Amino acid sequence: MANHIDLLPEDILLKMVVEKVATSSFVNFFNMQATDTRFRKLSNNPDVLKKVSFEDYPKILWEPNQNILHFLKRFEVSGNLEVLFSQGLREFFDWPVGNISGLRKFKIAAESGYKPAKYVYGMIKLCSENNESRKEGIDHTESGDIVDCVDISKQPAFDHPLLKYHKLQRKPNSERIITETSVKNSSTKSVYWLENVRCPKETVPIRRITKSDLIRGNSVFNDHNLIQSIVHEAYVTNSVVQDIHGIKGTTSIYNPKVDKGQSSAGHLFIQNAFEDATNKIVVGWHVSPNLYNDDHSTYFYSLWTSDNFKSTGCYNMLCNGFVQTDTSYYLGSRIRKTSTYEGEMIEMQISLNKDPKTHNWWLTVAGKTIGYFPAALFPNMDKLTGIGWGGLTLTPAGTTSPPMGSGHFPDKDFIHASYFRDVGVQVDDSGKYYQPNGDGYSEKFNCYGVEYYGDQGEEFGYSLQFGGPSCNN
Repeated sequence: MANHIDLLPEDILLKMVVEKVATSSFVNFFNMQATDTRFRKLSNNPDVLKKVSFEDYPKILWEPNQNILHFLKRFEVSGNLEVLFSQGLREFFDWPVGNISGLRKFKIAAESGYKPAKYVYGMIKLCSENNESRKEGIDHTESGDIVDCVDISKQPAFDHPLLKYHKLQRKPNSERIITETSVKNSSTKSVYWLENVRCPKETVPIRRITKSDLIRGNSVFNDHNLIQSIVHEAYVTNSVVQDIHGIKGTTSIYNPKVDKGQSSAGHLFIQNAFEDATNKIVVGWHVSPNLYNDDHSTYFYSLWTSDNFKSTGCYNMLCNGFVQTDTSYYLGSRIRKTSTYEGEMIEMQISLNKDPKTHNWWLTVAGKTIGYFPAALFPNMDKLTGIGWGGLTLTPAGTTSPPMGSGHFPDKDFIHASYFRDVGVQVDDSGKYYQPNGDGYSEKFNCYGVEYYGDQGEEFGYSLQFGGPSCNN
């Protein structure tokens, strides 16, 4: 029998044997793995794990140990509807530990057509004591944030005085803005790592902001100018700044260890630097506990100003300005999974592109056009004096600066130090990207490094690395 199995092509073995056994019962699936090494290997395929039947497995384990949770997590991450439902139900009634995350899990199962989940989810919505939660147009993220689905034409951005008569732009005037940013696909094929919601058509997700959010946001925003805060940077900048129309790059995402009051980021930026009239847009990932209510997770973020952080601009959506157009992905969302040193790389494709007609700056992340920064907010951004890719750390004076990137210095091994690959600049409206004229800069070179390597072949293109360990100030 083993010899006959060895003769079968792997794709046939997967479809005709492993998947059929997986859908029959969990017990059969488990026993099959013990019979042959090829079965064991193929059983880890996410498509197989998604289809495993748990009909003969306990429906809900109310007090599972860590080994069981770890075991079930494989099936949950693969999208197994039965596991999403059972784990979601357990977490929902484990209030206050997992109420929102549990609801989110069996909502996914319900919307994917799993009948028990549809019934329970509907009953919970119907019987909820919180009337507001039952209204259509409100969603919860896995991390517990409340996100409102707001009419796209009535979103908070249009309350900005400079946008009072702004005409909503639903998509870029050049589709090449989208297509050209995704020429080299990320090794992470989807954006499963980025927390999101599902808003109805003609609405956009806006994370509900509390008074505490605003206070924390203003405090972190002001740290850019306070003398008691220490900022360290490591960038590759474009030495010849022309009439820039776009910038792009794909960065590895990490979760550096930071303490309260500190931040560590990897991002790209565009700016016109002119003292107090500096216009700047920053987009990337960061860890900033003070900004996210002491949450040390990694977040997708943006930062903008039109007066060098004096009185304009903010992080994410903590002020009016950025115009949201996508119905699912939004600024300030949590990143579920990050890269590991010498392990799996989780990447984020980022581009900022100037619209050829309106001159709004469109933000695209992982192939998703999220929205735009209106040109009306940036009087000096039509011509840029600087663009760059790299990292930044911030810490209170008298403390040790946190790690940047992966916490390791550049060494040209892309599973070690944090990187930007496939970087490029647009110098006209053709949509074509060109290689940057890279110059590396780190004002604390003994703590953080940055190296531009030029063209590293088809997979990585024009690439750079940045980062380093913590730094004694």
